[in-house]
Amino acid sequence: PPGREDARPLPGESPHRARAMALRVGSKSFKKGDHKAVLMELIKLPENGLCADCKSKGPRWASSSIGIFVCIKCSGIHRNLGTHLSFVRSVNLDEWKPEQVQRMVTWGNKHAAAFFEADVPPGYPIPDENSSVQHLTKWIRDKYEYCKFVPRGTDSSRDPRRGGTPAAIGAA
Repeated sequence: PPGREDARPLPGESPHRARAMALRVGSKSFKKGDHKAVLMELIKLPENGLCADCKSKGPRWASSSIGIFVCIKCSGIHRNLGTHLSFVRSVNLDEWKPEQVQRMVTWGNKHAAAFFEADVPPGYPIPDENSSVQHLTKWIRDKYEYCKFVPRGTDSSRDPRRGGTPAAIGAA
């Protein structure tokens, strides 16, 4: 459910995620500026502290349609994919809709990687923060546009861009 009454972590849940959920993202009490508090809590999570695509430290951008945090370099590549694939927002500067914030809470870099990188072949050249724009572009397009690493037969309704939820959450 979107939001909880208190910020006590559930078993296995980080305190940052618990505080983000306690801000009641989907409730009518969610105010315009609250998105920043939720996003700042989410970005403190270890799995969100690195860019989802190149692993550079301290991402300040996000794809609100995929539910991932990215660096400035990768955000430009995401913008070039088109908003139908990746809608890029600044964590600090842009206004966010509650449903966009909720997608960030639901997915995050860890769950998105489990979905979009599930079948990366051994030896596939995964870029890092020092990689060329061309290498990063290939990786990002392969992941999010062509869905090359999503296992064949995966129900496309699980895709965050279609309102899907991660397997671990959907099974709970």
